[in-house]
Amino acid sequence: MADEQERQIKHWNLFSVPGTRTELALPCRTGDRLLYLKDAAGWKTGAGFAAAFGVEENNLSFQVTPLGIESVRRMDDHWVVALKDSCGVDLPAGAAVVENRSGNHGIFVVLRRKVPDEWMELKGVITPKQWWPGAAFARVVVLPRRAADTTLLLDDLALREIQ
Repeated sequence: MADEQERQIKHWNLFSVPGTRTELALPCRTGDRLLYLKDAAGWKTGAGFAAAFGVEENNLSFQVTPLGIESVRRMDDHWVVALKDSCGVDLPAGAAVVENRSGNHGIFVVLRRKVPDEWMELKGVITPKQWWPGAAFARVVVLPRRAADTTLLLDDLALREIQ
């Protein structure tokens, strides 16, 4: 999916770890790998986590660090979060920050059917509840599970808005 400006929305641009919204205790500069936060008690470590700036939980943000949080530790009256890579943004102390997580990057309609030897109609429905907040565009991808010697042919692929 992509926003109005056709910027790709990745899972970690949007989906937060519940209860992790806090503020920067100290400013963050583009090359910093350490974030100083007021409260990071609920933050997790791992390759699938990032810090998103300027938003509440589960709100779209493109001010997001690269994936990878190496450590989270308490230090005096604040917390230190060590990132795998530099944060990539300049923000003042007091800026909102939340921990986001990676995951699947789209809406999936799973049709568990064996690819047949003859033409077959397959249908799927995507409902408004499945669209991510801030999404304005989507790309359609067909990913067949098939044997190596099978060819999948598509004819009359149609996308229709159902009212």
